[in-house]
Amino acid sequence: MGRVLYRFARGRDDRRVVPDEETKSVSAETTFERDIADLPGLEAQLRVQCEDVARRMAAEGFLGRQVTLKLKTADFQILTRSRRLATPTRDVEAIWTTARALLEKEANGRAFRLIGAGCADLVDADAPEEPYLFSPELPVRRADDAAGEPVPPASPPRQDVDLFGRPLRRSGARRRQA
Repeated sequence: MGRVLYRFARGRDDRRVVPDEETKSVSAETTFERDIADLPGLEAQLRVQCEDVARRMAAEGFLGRQVTLKLKTADFQILTRSRRLATPTRDVEAIWTTARALLEKEANGRAFRLIGAGCADLVDADAPEEPYLFSPELPVRRADDAAGEPVPPASPPRQDVDLFGRPLRRSGARRRQA
């Protein structure tokens, strides 16, 4: 292990690079020349990042289900906050509105040196939309509709055997009464 770390520390790594892995998120961030503490200044920078994310998602054909805000404080502490969306989107206004709401909770006068926005839980924009599980428009299908025959009611569990059909052991008091 020591030799491997020695080689890695010197930039030597013979492992294959796999550049075409599945994209898991699209994000953009910027580091400021000077720390910013005021909300309007942070919002202006965040808006640019959200526009960049939306543009890249449109170019790559993605929709995102989750919006993430990344902040780095003046003392280098990294904060990430995210919110799941009701429907996947790449709309800049939806991304911006969600990211701004996350920022408003964190921008309490602290100075930040980095801000970023991103979308994750990506889906292909051309993929058919998944229906919402509890949507009133979805047809309700009963189990007895599937095969055309009614489903028999479940039999009550037996009291004298366990889940595997083995006889249950009874305590001495019960055995005497039986």
